[in-house]
Amino acid sequence: MLSKSNILSIIVINNLLTIMLGNSYKEITGVWIGSESLSSQSSNYENKDIELRISHGGDRDGFLIYESSSSLIYNQELSWAFHYLQFNKKENALIFHRRFLTPLGILGSQQIRYSIGEVSSNLISLESDVPDNLLSHKMTLSRFMLNIGDLQPINFPLAQNYPNPFNPSTTIVVHMENYSNGELDIINLNGENIKTLFSGVMNVGISKFNWDGSDDAGKPVASGTYFYRLKMKNTFYIKKMVLLR
Repeated sequence: MLSKSNILSIIVINNLLTIMLGNSYKEITGVWIGSESLSSQSSNYENKDIELRISHGGDRDGFLIYESSSSLIYNQELSWAFHYLQFNKKENALIFHRRFLTPLGILGSQQIRYSIGEVSSNLISLESDVPDNLLSHKMTLSRFMLNIGDLQPINFPLAQNYPNPFNPSTTIVVHMENYSNGELDIINLNGENIKTLFSGVMNVGISKFNWDGSDDAGKPVASGTYFYRLKMKNTFYIKKMVLLR
């Protein structure tokens, strides 16, 4: 839990729009995947995988709700409570409302403000704006081109590929509890299918798949960030990896 000095004052926003991506508010909703770096008195790390899911919902007019694998902005112990998100267009900032319980058991929220840096239709960078520089938190996120309702909860069944980053090949591990039809694909940042590694019945237990950095035509793909996606019926599981040539 952040210290009292980190709890920012409530900012009331009457007109929530997009993050300079167009004229439709819904354009900031969806699944964003990338990395985060944190420097604080209690924790320090760099380039940790992160997922942020933004959607409509909740009971507050003019707010979005969100989930995230980042414990700094999202309290998974209180996943039953809506975590709200605001966009301050005038100051070009996002305000995350992380939930917490007071010693008396009352549900409250900590407001963490982020300045919006680089922005495009599929990329956004965020940097915390906390008084007294008590912490520095940065997130670089790419929009993933999938329906938010098709994704499973934050705890992914796929293991992280190894090695990662990699060159020229990497291994992807899938653990299945039951036999099921499935498809394992390699996806680029635009959500385009680069290569299908497997399509058929997944065996129970651990299966390993190798990707050599080529597309379906056998041509080497460029260096960069890619995703591997396991699809079973209407369910998707996704992880990120980096190819360095």
